[in-house]
Amino acid sequence: AHIQERVDVPALNIGDAWKYRSEYDKEWEFKLTKVEDDLYIIEGPDAGELFAYDKNTMDIKFKLDQKGKAIQTIYDTKLYFDFPLYIGKKWTQVITAPPAHSISIPYTYVREYKCVSYENITVKAGTFNALKIKYKSTNITIGKSGEGWIWYSPEVKKHIKAVFEGSYFIRV
Repeated sequence: AHIQERVDVPALNIGDAWKYRSEYDKEWEFKLTKVEDDLYIIEGPDAGELFAYDKNTMDIKFKLDQKGKAIQTIYDTKLYFDFPLYIGKKWTQVITAPPAHSISIPYTYVREYKCVSYENITVKAGTFNALKIKYKSTNITIGKSGEGWIWYSPEVKKHIKAVFEGSYFIRV
């Protein structure tokens, strides 16, 4: 497989879809349903769940309600990646999660990333060449952290595998 020196933000097409399966065999799918101006409208794993992604960064801008109106999302606006990606690139994100459920105060997370290598990774859908990214998330509110790895495939135009150690992550 061809190894790219630099991985730019992907160009998506209507109908592009990605299926994921957890280690517990839970499945979920994302599908590009509409393109509007600088936004990709992607259907999330829950029925009727729509997210607007920025075409230039692939960050989530907002969630849409059933009528197509923008509503605030509790999801992170950043989705791991800071394009372009290349070996040696590092970036940091600071995210504050609003109080939710039994948590009465907002938690602030610092996420640190580094692109370390290219690897051929085999997942259920096949074997793909992917950029391996080291990931560390620290909940600075309570001083706990965890680490993990994310593999991004330029061919698939999305991450194809993620492994997290520790439980202090905001899941996307």
